[in-house]
Amino acid sequence: MTTEGIALNQARQFHLAGERCLEQRPVALHTVNWLPIAASVNLALACELYMKAILLGGGTKVPRTHDLKALSEKLPEPVLDHLRDVYKPVDGESIDQVLATVANTFQSVRYFYEAREQSQTLFDSRQVSLAEALEMACVKYLSGATA
Repeated sequence: MTTEGIALNQARQFHLAGERCLEQRPVALHTVNWLPIAASVNLALACELYMKAILLGGGTKVPRTHDLKALSEKLPEPVLDHLRDVYKPVDGESIDQVLATVANTFQSVRYFYEAREQSQTLFDSRQVSLAEALEMACVKYLSGATA
């Protein structure tokens, strides 16, 4: 398996883990497990790895960062165009606006307890749509890049 294929596989696993964390599972009478922090961290990492897989597939040096906005700025223009086409806005924002908003989610939510100001959102539902769009773009780009 190629390096970008491994990155895509890992991204899909974190994506699935994030979605499973969002499931509300009954554990007792009137009690459910819902794991928004774990969902947020897993989905942020999935988004990061989808973008890194695309960069690897195009032969681009992958920056050592978790910043989703910075990674998106390295993506080839056809990938960005595809993302803009397939992204389903949750509240009318473009994918570029969402990337700017959730750019540092992995770092900020992962160690939320250390934050001086705990007014930030622990889970942003736009991450789900972002991960879905990135997966579609990644699969399309890698199938074309490796064909």
